Amino acid sequence: MKDIKFVYEKPAAIIHANGRDRLVIGDLHIGAEKKLIDKGVKLYNATNMMAKEVVSIASEFDIGEIIMLGDIKDSIMHPERSELMNIKGFFNALEGYKVKIVRGNHDAYISEITGIEPVDELLIGRFALLHGNRWPTEPAMRKSYIMTAHNHISVSFKDKQGGYYQYKAWMIAKLNPEEAAKRYERFNRNAKLVMMPAFNELIMGMPISRHDSDNINPLVRNKVFDYANGTVYNLAGENLGRLSKISESV
Repeated sequence: MKDIKFVYEKPAAIIHANGRDRLVIGDLHIGAEKKLIDKGVKLYNATNMMAKEVVSIASEFDIGEIIMLGDIKDSIMHPERSELMNIKGFFNALEGYKVKIVRGNHDAYISEITGIEPVDELLIGRFALLHGNRWPTEPAMRKSYIMTAHNHISVSFKDKQGGYYQYKAWMIAKLNPEEAAKRYERFNRNAKLVMMPAFNELIMGMPISRHDSDNINPLVRNKVFDYANGTVYNLAGENLGRLSKISESV
């Protein structure tokens, strides 16, 4: 996938489309720390640190445009005052960058808060960028890569001593043409689904080995992409193998 680069040890990707690079992140869930704080966990400047991380990655790769694949905030509807201030502070820290938002299921009122009008999907070059909670349009299915967030991709392992480990991960799955044809007249038979981990370090998500027919991404739930035989990568870019093999080892 020469047009996609996974940022080393970061839950972020750089895509090359229409002659330039863009940084892609998803599932920021600004405000998620409040749930932990309410339980007595001490967290300071979590949102500020996340903003600095975004700026650091963009600066390192000399990128001027940032695409966010939804769930910018953690609240479903209107955020409480502390979350609202954190969201505004986060976007103030990104002043000077061109920011585009793909609407997630947590993003009610996000345009009023940020001044950025979200879209349901973003088509750029060979890419269709979506949150992952809704069906892509047919033009999106004609692209080479369909990138989604929403699932908070992670992988779990047990060692020989019974220790349990969970890590953020990437999943890449191939199209199942027979299933795609049930919903779309035209589509790219060589399309790949690229599912990304949550950018917020506090959001790990459910291990992919536990996903089943109730998967929250309709492309997976309806087997339009071959999730069971998808390839899993850790944040270091190492190929961990097919999901079906990983599931057997957990």
